[in-house]
Amino acid sequence: MTKMASGKRVVVIGSGRTLAKTLQCIKTFNRSAPRIAAHIVGVIVDMVGPDEGSSRTLGEIADTDRPPQMASADINSPTSLEFIRLARPDIILSANNHQIIGAKLRAIPPMGAINFHNGPLPRYGGLNACTWAIYNGESEHGVAWHFVHETIDGGDVIARRYLPIAPDEKAITLIQKCIDLGIEVLMDILPGVLDGTCPRTPQVTSGRLYHFKRQIPNRGMLDFTWDHSALDRFVRSLTFHPFRNPLAYPTSYYRGRAFSAEKLSLVKTGSRDAPGTLVLAEKDALHIAVMDAVVSLGRLRDEHTRSISVGAFIEEYNVRPNTRVGQDLHDSRGHEKA
Repeated sequence: MTKMASGKRVVVIGSGRTLAKTLQCIKTFNRSAPRIAAHIVGVIVDMVGPDEGSSRTLGEIADTDRPPQMASADINSPTSLEFIRLARPDIILSANNHQIIGAKLRAIPPMGAINFHNGPLPRYGGLNACTWAIYNGESEHGVAWHFVHETIDGGDVIARRYLPIAPDEKAITLIQKCIDLGIEVLMDILPGVLDGTCPRTPQVTSGRLYHFKRQIPNRGMLDFTWDHSALDRFVRSLTFHPFRNPLAYPTSYYRGRAFSAEKLSLVKTGSRDAPGTLVLAEKDALHIAVMDAVVSLGRLRDEHTRSISVGAFIEEYNVRPNTRVGQDLHDSRGHEKA
């Protein structure tokens, strides 16, 4: 380990691409010969959250100085707390960490803990902020770095920054853009974080949206009574292709059997058919009427979430034109409007 003079001891907790980029950001920052360096004295990989498509192993994302490192499904366990105490951090950085930083953990670093949030606090708190921003039709989104507080995502904001949401934005592309933007912001705030002079803006939570782990837009169900714009936002908000979907595939039913679609395209505006009517069912085309248009479904999955071609879906599900696609007849729960 390099000499610790003129620097602060940092433990980083996180996972996936965000953790890898955070470690690289700190190394780049240190190479710039800052007045106060950030010495990584420990790395904990969160084993609870999704991996954002990163295939990096613990060893591959570790700092080149190879600080002590561990993987943990409970960062508040006695083992994890002891690991952090032995590292004697001045500050903790949380980057794509899906576990709550409890009171005992928060009490270890004298300068506290800061967390990266892929939403513009205080507007979007909780989980899956990128998904909800697309689903809600936001024109812009953002990221924030904030101090960790006993209230989840409720600590003082150090910095926030915004970015536009593209018309064809998908959950996975917005997540990746937010990671990159968050790393840019981290590079800018590191000097103030390390010397204790960074700004701290208390959050005003009126009008705040907060979503929990089990909350999924429209329970993951396609609703063909919606207009094309709302349905398109819904599908894109749950699109993580080519990576594993951590929430839910956009799902519907045909003849009582579930199926899902990860791609929706506009065929034409306007439709004389009732919403949910199968207008065309051929080898490479599955066209369905919605409130104000005809759309095409693609990248299909069967009831076991296995990929299935349009042609195989038509054959296996005995699909016929002028029949209806929609929610399971045994499911009487109402859907929310997008």
